[in-house]
Amino acid sequence: MDAVISRLGEKSKASRLGSLAVVLLTVAFVAAWAFTFSYSVAAGIGILLAIALGTVSFIYPFWLVLCVILTLPLGEFLNLPVSKDGLPLCLVLLFPAFAIWVVKAFLTKDPDLFITPLTKSTHILMLTFWLVMVISLVNSSDMDASLKVIKRFTYCVILYFFVLFNIKDRDQLWKTLLVFLFGIFMASILGLVEGFSGEQLYDLSFLNWKSLFGADVPIHILKIAANRIAGPMGNAERHAMYMIILIFISLYMFGILKSKCVKAILGMIILVAAVNIIGAAYKVGIIALVVSLIFFCYFSNANKKWTVLISSLAAIVVLGLVVYVAFPEINVERLISLSGEAGEHARLRVRNVEIALQMFSCNPIIGSGPNGFINEYFRFALFYPEAIQQTLTAHNLYLQILVDHGLVGLLVFLLILITVARSLRLQITGTTRIHRELAVAILAALVAYVIVWLGSSILLDLNVWFLFAIVGVLDRIERPGESARDPSWKMAA
Repeated sequence: MDAVISRLGEKSKASRLGSLAVVLLTVAFVAAWAFTFSYSVAAGIGILLAIALGTVSFIYPFWLVLCVILTLPLGEFLNLPVSKDGLPLCLVLLFPAFAIWVVKAFLTKDPDLFITPLTKSTHILMLTFWLVMVISLVNSSDMDASLKVIKRFTYCVILYFFVLFNIKDRDQLWKTLLVFLFGIFMASILGLVEGFSGEQLYDLSFLNWKSLFGADVPIHILKIAANRIAGPMGNAERHAMYMIILIFISLYMFGILKSKCVKAILGMIILVAAVNIIGAAYKVGIIALVVSLIFFCYFSNANKKWTVLISSLAAIVVLGLVVYVAFPEINVERLISLSGEAGEHARLRVRNVEIALQMFSCNPIIGSGPNGFINEYFRFALFYPEAIQQTLTAHNLYLQILVDHGLVGLLVFLLILITVARSLRLQITGTTRIHRELAVAILAALVAYVIVWLGSSILLDLNVWFLFAIVGVLDRIERPGESARDPSWKMAA
C-alpha cells in the first residue's frame, strides 16, 4: 500500500490534466445549476466533479490548494445555490479535498496528521481557541446562532491545516502567492466596477442581487449602502483589508523581481488597490495602511524604502482627491468628517464599549458563548436609550472575543497573535532574503489586521487564517538559522 501511495504522489502531467478537469467540471456544474436549474444535469456533472476532485486530491493535492486560493478572495461573488445564503465555491472545493487528504494521510501514516498539529504552539493554541468556543456554548442564549459561528471558525481551521500541509516547497509557495495575488486583484477590479457605476455590486443588472452562479445574496449584503466600495464580499471593512493584503504582496514581489515590465504591472495593481481602500471610505483601514507601511519600511531591506514611504503617503492624499472627483457617489468625506453618518458610527463604537463591558461582567471567564454580543445586545441596549435598537456586532474584535469567550478566549487569541508574530520575527532575522522580505510583507499585513480589529469584528475571515497558514509554511520550509540556498525562482533577484 505504501508503494502505491508513494507512486500516486509523484508529480506528473496527468495530475495537471486532472486538476484542469476539476476546474472545468466545477464551472460546468455551477453553470448547469445556475442557468438551467436542471437538477438531473447538475447531479450528473456533480458526480463527475466528485470523481475528478477525489482523484486529483489523492494524487496531487497542491493543485486543489491553488483552486481554493484562487476563489477565496471572491467569496460570496462565487456562491453556489446549495443553501439559503449559498455556499462559496472555495468551500465547495475545500471540504472534499481536505477529507481526501485526511484519508490519504491516515493510509500513509503521515505525521502531519498524527503528530505535527500537536508539536507547534500555534496549532495547539488554535485548537484550544476552538475548544474554548465549544465550552462557552453553556452560556449561549441562542444555540443555533452560536453553532453557526463555531461552524464558520471550523472552516477557518480546516483551511489553515489544508494549506499548511499541502505546500511542500518554495516553488509551491511562490505559485500559491501568485494565484492569491491574482484572486485579490480580480476582487479589486470588481471594486472599481462598483465605484464607477455608483451602485452596490450585486445591484448591477448582470447580477440582480444574485451571485455569479445564481445563488441568493446573504442578507447582510442587502443592507449595504451604495456610497462605499464594498467589493464581492459586500463589506467595506473586509474589502479594504483585502486590498491592504494585495498592496503588501505586490510590494514584496516588486522588491524581489527584476523585470521592469512586471514592476510596472505590480505598480498598477498597487494603484488599483489604493483606490479601492479610499473608495471603501474606512478611516481605520487608512490608519492601518499607514502604520503597516511604516512597519514594512522599518523591517524591509529594500533600497530607498523611506522615499517609497513618503511617496506612498503623498499618493494616498492625491488618490483621495481623485476618488472624490471620479466617483461622486462614494462618500469619501466620511474619511475626514465626524459628522453625519461617520459621527454616528464613531458614537456607536463608544457606546459598544460600555455595553460590551456590561456583558463581560456577567460571564467574565468563558463569556456568553459564540455570537454572544449579538445575542445579548437587545437586553443590554435597553439601558442606553440612545443606542441603535438593532442587532449589531461590537465593531471591536477584542471586545467581541471578551464578551463571547471571556478572559480565557481573549488570552488564547492574543497568544496566537504573539506566537505568529514571534515566528515572523525569527524569519525576518534568520533566513534568506526572499523569504525574509515575504515575512516582512506578511507581518505588515497582520499589523494592519491588528489595527483594523479595533474597529471591526472580522475574526471569521478565511483570508486571515490563510496568512497564518503561510507563516506556518515559511517555518516548515525555511527554518531560521539553517543555511539554505535562495529558491530558484526564475524572476527573483
